[in-house]
Amino acid sequence: MRLEGSFEVDQPANFVWRKVKDPNLMAGCIPGCQNVEQLDEKNYRADVLVTIGIIRASFNLNIEVIKEIENLELQSRTTGQEGTQASIISSENTLSLKAISEQKTKLEFSSEVTISGRLGKYGLGIIKKSALKMADEFAANFSRAIETGSAKVSTEPIILPKTSIWHKILEFLGMYRAIPFGKSNIEKKDPQKFSQTDILLNPSSISDAIEMLVANQHRVPIAGGATLVAMLNANLIDPAGLVNLKGLAELSGISRNSSGEVKIGALSRHAETAESDLLIGGLSGLKDAAQKIANPIVRNMGTMGGSVAFADPAADYIPALVAADAEIEIASSGELSRLPIRDFFVDWYKTVLKPGEIISALYLPKPNKLAMGHHEKFARVEGDYATASVNIILSMKGKTCDSIKLAVGACGPMPVRLLDVEKRLEGSDLSETLLLKAGNELADACDPTDDVRGTADYRRKLVPQLVICAVQNAQKKLLERRPT
Repeated sequence: MRLEGSFEVDQPANFVWRKVKDPNLMAGCIPGCQNVEQLDEKNYRADVLVTIGIIRASFNLNIEVIKEIENLELQSRTTGQEGTQASIISSENTLSLKAISEQKTKLEFSSEVTISGRLGKYGLGIIKKSALKMADEFAANFSRAIETGSAKVSTEPIILPKTSIWHKILEFLGMYRAIPFGKSNIEKKDPQKFSQTDILLNPSSISDAIEMLVANQHRVPIAGGATLVAMLNANLIDPAGLVNLKGLAELSGISRNSSGEVKIGALSRHAETAESDLLIGGLSGLKDAAQKIANPIVRNMGTMGGSVAFADPAADYIPALVAADAEIEIASSGELSRLPIRDFFVDWYKTVLKPGEIISALYLPKPNKLAMGHHEKFARVEGDYATASVNIILSMKGKTCDSIKLAVGACGPMPVRLLDVEKRLEGSDLSETLLLKAGNELADACDPTDDVRGTADYRRKLVPQLVICAVQNAQKKLLERRPT
């Protein structure tokens, strides 16, 4: 993959060149760079920590300067691997300086990057977007460093727990026999004294679970394990330990409160959601999404909270929850808080959850019994993650649209909804011409990646067709529901 960009600094080219040649300053500007060591005039070694969601990869890099044209250009070659040798990276890099004036210099950079191993399989599209953000951060850091004359370099060592024990964890995760590693009652032991040898912790309450997570921010909560098992097997994550939420009954169940809201506990299985009699009318789109998740084995293991917390944009629940204007309840030390689901997702595989916080429930507004929900999903094969999806909530008055909500999934870091598009469709006959225009506007607002399920352009082309299919299928369900 190719990365390139440019930025300007208010300093003469010869001054900027000296800064470019300063390895400590450069290392301080690179996001995630832990330390740098100059081996000789042309060779350097550095440790860089890359974080994407809950995935952490520590790279040991060697940088060789292969060409210098003073005050004009620096060419280098980077090679390296993770400490676990799970991913290999190599790149050919060029940094060029162009004097715009006596006191202004433009820097242009480009890299041809190759990544293999676990991060390569994880999705080069997302890796590229993350790398471009790192490049933007580097540009901002370098500009500040030029102004202040220095950049702070972190000297803290990278410490990631060993992976050799994780095959034992798989014996626990619902598919195999349960083995009680760790402690079952946090009150019997000071949380601050837990060590990385406490691999699997079994809290007796939500507050216990939160204390365990607060005690070590590199621990990860586990519910059904449908996603986490796969990630552990693929060596995509390496947590210090797992906090088992399975036994916490207060996180389970689907119910309706006095105001008519539907509450789905974080530990509710996909199969429960797919069969719930409470998800009717406008909320049936969430039920439909649950029915299209993977296969019966995964639906009987995976949980609502686990799926939402992982924040995979291709997951079926996420656009359905956004279309339904759901709220998410978060438990932290001593309190519960709620926020709109649209404010929960931050970026690719990233949410607002902080260490020591867990999802306790999802709340859906009182269902509109006159509306109909539908989840339109395009996948390579049945049960796969979506290449693109559209979740709809539709109500009609005769042949006229009374209200409509459309959320596009798998086409960006978070679902896409355009309220102005929905507003324009209300009161219309929902003709294919109008729907095609709406679909194109939604597609233009998407920010998809290239991966094994499809290119970004392919995903954008799918969106208008999925919008049309979603509306037509929702209309068909409304007609079928009417008494004869």
